[in-house]
Amino acid sequence: MDRMPQPVEELAELLDNVLQELFAIGLHLERVQRVPDQARTAADTAIDSLSATADTLRAIIKHLVAEADRRPAERPGGASDG
Repeated sequence: MDRMPQPVEELAELLDNVLQELFAIGLHLERVQRVPDQARTAADTAIDSLSATADTLRAIIKHLVAEADRRPAERPGGASDG
């Protein structure tokens, strides 16, 4: 069986980091609801975090696509070209 281009554990860690960031964004948004006088600061923090998380996801996807493009195409039956 072919080995994945990026270890599953590393990918899982990256995705876990993204989930943690999304959770933190949710906490910032909850603060917007609870403490209206701090809404602007909390919203700015949430927007910045959301943007950074989107950039991280985009980088992960680009990396995975690039890795997949470097792998030889598999033929039916498990044989690979080249």
